[in-house]
Amino acid sequence: ALAKSAGIRTEYFNLVQMREAAREASEKAGKKISEKKFRQDYFRILGAFICQKYPVRPVAVFMQGWDLVVSDEFLRYFPGPKKGVYNVINFHPSLLPDSKGAKTVALSNGTMIPVLKGEEAEILNEALERKLPAIGVTLHYAQVEFDIGGLILDKIEIPIRRGDDFDRLRARHIKAESKFVADAIENWARNQK
Repeated sequence: ALAKSAGIRTEYFNLVQMREAAREASEKAGKKISEKKFRQDYFRILGAFICQKYPVRPVAVFMQGWDLVVSDEFLRYFPGPKKGVYNVINFHPSLLPDSKGAKTVALSNGTMIPVLKGEEAEILNEALERKLPAIGVTLHYAQVEFDIGGLILDKIEIPIRRGDDFDRLRARHIKAESKFVADAIENWARNQK
């Protein structure tokens, strides 16, 4: 709704509806489609859809609130600055390490915290349960393996305050992430010139 109100063209490519249509079609044909095959087809079609829908081929895709692991079929539609790097850029709702595969990440004050993976609600709940001093948001190039660190473009820290509960932390997380997203996309675009 925000994009539309700003005059930015948007499209909705519904995974659930496409899965149901594929299931029905495969049943009518007397065949069964595997989830793996369906996902490969979905991402291949999604990449082609994005590239064909606009008068100028998109240079990048930014993913926020995207709970699916994208396939290499999708990533290949958006080649990046070097081999194996794609201009599919993800906003992960926690801090990821600078080095690939690390299990901890350093806060700006040097405190090490565990790398948290999953959806936003899971990450925020885990951060509160573990009584971590901060959470964050990481902007990174998407890879075939997901949320593994490395290829970091930018990140921000969001302190967890005494007395924070899920709703308070989520409200601050959303506010900080929204500003970060806008600034990060602008910075990324400026650096492409």
